[in-house]
This record gives sequence, C-alpha cells and structure tokens, in this order.
Amino acid sequence: MQGGYRPVLVFIVLVALALLGGLSAPALAAVDVLSIRLGVHPDKTRVVLDLSGGATYRTLLLAGPYRLVVDLEGIEWQLGPEGPPSGKGLVSGLRYGTYSGGTQRLVLDLAGPVALQQSALIPGSGTVAARLVLDLVPTGADQFQAGAAGGAGPALTALPDLTGGTGSDPAAGTQLAAAIDPGDDPPTPGLKPDPASGPGSAVADPSPLPPAGGASTVALLGFPPPVKPAPPGLSQRPLVVLDPGHGGVDPGTVGSSGYFEKNLTLAMALEIKRQIEADGRFRVQLTRDTDIFIPLRDRIAISRAAHADIFISLHADSNFNAAHRGATVYTLSETASDAEAEALATKENKADLIAGVDLTNENQMVTSILIDLAQRETKNQSVRLADYMVQELASGTLLNRNTHRFAGFAVLKAPDVPSVLLELGYLSNKQDEKLLQTKAYRRKMATAILKAIADYFQWQRTLTQG
Repeated sequence: MQGGYRPVLVFIVLVALALLGGLSAPALAAVDVLSIRLGVHPDKTRVVLDLSGGATYRTLLLAGPYRLVVDLEGIEWQLGPEGPPSGKGLVSGLRYGTYSGGTQRLVLDLAGPVALQQSALIPGSGTVAARLVLDLVPTGADQFQAGAAGGAGPALTALPDLTGGTGSDPAAGTQLAAAIDPGDDPPTPGLKPDPASGPGSAVADPSPLPPAGGASTVALLGFPPPVKPAPPGLSQRPLVVLDPGHGGVDPGTVGSSGYFEKNLTLAMALEIKRQIEADGRFRVQLTRDTDIFIPLRDRIAISRAAHADIFISLHADSNFNAAHRGATVYTLSETASDAEAEALATKENKADLIAGVDLTNENQMVTSILIDLAQRETKNQSVRLADYMVQELASGTLLNRNTHRFAGFAVLKAPDVPSVLLELGYLSNKQDEKLLQTKAYRRKMATAILKAIADYFQWQRTLTQG
C-alpha cells in the first residue's frame, strides 16, 4: 500500500515546489523616469526623458491652448531632487502625474504651434540611462491642426529598442541616437515632484466626444438621460457623492509650503466618507479614492450614473492676498456673485486643460448643459444644501466673510443632482494651510459637513411627507 501512495506524494511535492518557485519569482519591475531635460537648439527644442529601461508610450498634440501630451505605461516618476525643468524654448512649462489606471502623463505647454519632428528611444549602455527623445520644431497654426490627433490619440507604441517616431523612417532613430551625447541638455532646477503620487486605480480613458450636430443633448454629452432621483425614504438610504477635486497630473493649487490641493481634497473626502459610513444613515461614493485624474465631465457622469441624491465637490482656494482665510460654499450660477468667484470658477474649469484633455467640443457641451439648467428645482435644492453647509461649518470651523457665492463651475452643471462646491480654505494662507493638514481640523470639518447633509435630507423628508 505504501507504494500506492508514492506517486501521489511525489505529485504533491512537485506542486509545492512549483508554487514555491512561483512565489520566489521576481515581479516585473516598473521603468523609472529618472529625469526630464530640455535643450534649446538653433532649429528645435529637444525633450529628453532619462529612463531605467524601455517604455511604452504615445504622443498627442492638442490645440486651445497648444500642448504636447506624452502617455507612458508601466513607469514611475523617480526624479531626483532637482525635479522637472522650467520651461524654455518651444516649451513654456510642464507637469506630470497619474492620468488613469497604469497610464502616467507628461503634459508640455507649448509656446506656439510645433511639429513633432522625430522621436526615438535610445537604449542605455553601462552607466548611461536609456532615453526617450522628442524633437520639437516650430510650425504654422494650420500645420499644427493638421498634425494634431483627436480623442485619446494613437495607439500606445512599445519601444523596447531604438526606433523612429510615428511616421518617420526607422533609420531616423539611429541617426538621432548617434547625434545625442549622454550629457546633452543638462537638467534645469525646477519644482519638486509630488512625493505622494503613485499608481492610481483603474479608470477608463475618457472617450472623445461625438462630433457637433449629434442627435440629442444626451448623446452629445455621453450622460445617462436626466432622471430625478427618488425622494429619500426609509427603504432607501440617500446617496452622497463626494468629489475630491484635481488629482493625478493635475495638482490643483500648490500651498505656500508646497502642499498640493489634490492631496488635501482626497484626505478630506476620505474622512467625510469614514464619518458617513460610521453614522449609517446615508450611502456614500467617491469620484476618486486615489491620486488619479478624472475629467470634469466624467465627475458629473459618475454622479448621475449612480443616481446621486447630492453631489459635493471639494477644493481649496488661493488668492494673491495671503491674508484671505476660511471656507466658502459655492453653487451654480451663469452670473458670478463677484469677481473673485468668477476668477476661481475660470481657474477650476481649466483642470482638463492642465491634464492634457482635448476640449475641442467642450463649448458645445457646456451650451447643451445650460439648456437643462432651466430646472429651477435642482438649483433651489443646491442653494438649500449650501445654506445648511454654511450654518453647520460656522459652529466650529473658520468661514470666509463671504460665505456663500455663485459662479459657473463646470463640475456643478448636472441638471438633476443638487450640487455644491466647498472650498475648504486658502492654501495661499499659511495658517489655513497648516490647519487643513491636521487630522483633527479635518475631522471637525467633516463632522460639520455630515450635520449639514443630515439637515438637508431632513428638510427633504419634511417636503415629501407634506
């Protein structure tokens, strides 16, 4: 009988060894971006990314304003203390961060229309890092428009070895590699990278909007049909959607000590979510729960698809006057309540531009949404929610002297979800920035926000029950 067990025992041992071998196998390491360099030459501006290995990437030219977007897969930003360079030549500025899922995005702001003359990945050798090289040359506006791709851009191109750019002769890559010296275009000191940035959760790339002249507003926007949420009742807990502003490649306001708005808004949203779940009276959902970029229109779509009962977008303010302090609540209006509110809405509405989103059809989208804003009930409910928010925040947190303002924030334009935008304070003020970085103060603000949410739904029940 012992012989009968031996084959089984051998099989078990072999399986165990295989599993152990699998556990000990090293995971595929991400490629690091070690530095970003800009070099100005008589006929071109050269962009160089130093890499620890090969990469998979795509490029995309966008107008309004002029930008070059580089999406990379499977990389991590590991820039040294010198950080990214300041703009020069044909590049007026740059930023980088998580775009969606495993995609990391580099956005180059351009001083004018350019053409991507050629690109190449130069393999590393010895102590010399691999390099992704992009050569930009000036061109006319018409030529730029002809070369600019729409939507999400061309397919990602894997370049494990030296190769030419899209549409170029493969030999061009070899010639470019031969012409580049490892020490070419030394780095320029700039802003420090965000140490908190990391891989984001999987979120699909936003698909391009349909062309103008679509069959209906709903088809144009890509939103579900406007459906009023069911009145809150005992059988269904109301749903609160929290929207932490900015994220990924879009840091938002940078505080006086270098604190990023995107990190503050996420920390605050997670604290509010924790308190709502502990309270148990309401459901809660976040538009993002990690450091990832989400376009403004997708934030609205998430809220509407979930049939949110209310939508709260979280941000932090900034002002040239560093003495300005305190939280402010905003609701939607086509006419801003004051110049500062209008300027803030303009800045926040540029989040998609900052992250390198193609907004060619955005004006038509906004126009279509404004048609639906005739639903006064939704706007009146938003104002009521804002009033409760101001009332509860006043009891234990610092409010701006102008507590409730109105402006045309794009993220508040869902026609059937009562929405407010809460500016938590001024990151341009050192005292506000310090307070907002403390867990105790964020807990206090979250408690006030939860009370405001409860006040609002109690008012809704009163209306429903007559």
